[in-house]
Amino acid sequence: MLLKLKLSMTVYKHMLLSSDNKCKKKKQPDSDLIKDNARLDVKNVVFIRHGESDWNDMFNRGYGPMFPVRVIFGLLREIFLLPTEDSTFVDSPLSSLGVQQANSLLGFLEKPPADTDPAAAEMAACIRGERGSSILVSSNLRRAIATGTVALWGRLQRTKESLHILSSLQEISRNPDTIALSKANGIPDLNRHRKDLGDNFDPESLYDASHNQGNKTTKSTGLLRMQAFAKWVFETPEDVVIATGHSLYFRNFFNTYLPQNVPDHPARKKKLTNCGVASFQLAKGICPQTGTTLFRIEPSSVLIVRGGYC
Repeated sequence: MLLKLKLSMTVYKHMLLSSDNKCKKKKQPDSDLIKDNARLDVKNVVFIRHGESDWNDMFNRGYGPMFPVRVIFGLLREIFLLPTEDSTFVDSPLSSLGVQQANSLLGFLEKPPADTDPAAAEMAACIRGERGSSILVSSNLRRAIATGTVALWGRLQRTKESLHILSSLQEISRNPDTIALSKANGIPDLNRHRKDLGDNFDPESLYDASHNQGNKTTKSTGLLRMQAFAKWVFETPEDVVIATGHSLYFRNFFNTYLPQNVPDHPARKKKLTNCGVASFQLAKGICPQTGTTLFRIEPSSVLIVRGGYC
């Protein structure tokens, strides 16, 4: 109970004092300032949105007559979990539908339908580890880690590689479901997914949490985390970074690094669907006017591999 009291204090502190949304208000330099640089580093990035969470199930299905019923059931589950370190609202886990969505994505990646767009099929081959060099990363929130694990289980079983947990991918919001339960260098409890993954599911050997700094502080902002992630992309030697994460983070990332002359790009205005997949080219260069490092998403490179925008 003491643990849940401390957790509640953390939630209220973030709801009242968090700076997370400041990234939406601060105007960033136009990424096109580096468009014509003679020397640009370019990497490919893949964004995979997590499956539906328990929080999504309660609050994102509209406010019809079943809304209060869903919330009441959520509160009852939360009361049942009071003696434990688990939670329905905080670091909200995948719902049963979310697990189904992640398994559906696994099926798509392992065997794309015959009518899949050739560029999307090629990227699916990269995601499952059959093209080029790539690395698997995830936000430090449970629903993202679980989605990445289930959807990429075929690759993880074949390659025995690690899924790297990055706190720089933590969702941008004050909501309780965006508070991470894992501590610095820690792995959240994902044992609920053992039944989905079987006896080969071994969190200690599967996850690399060396880049997990634990929960975001109230002074952290989404912009700072996006900048940290973009910087990390170019520090890792792999050509492709495959990141499982969150809709608001992804939308803000596109808003920050797409050039300002494409204000109506759908990635700026809409969210990826649950278990939707988008890929793009991210460039890094020095701004000739200021001498600072800027990042730029090439608009024509944005590709919906699976799903779409909502």
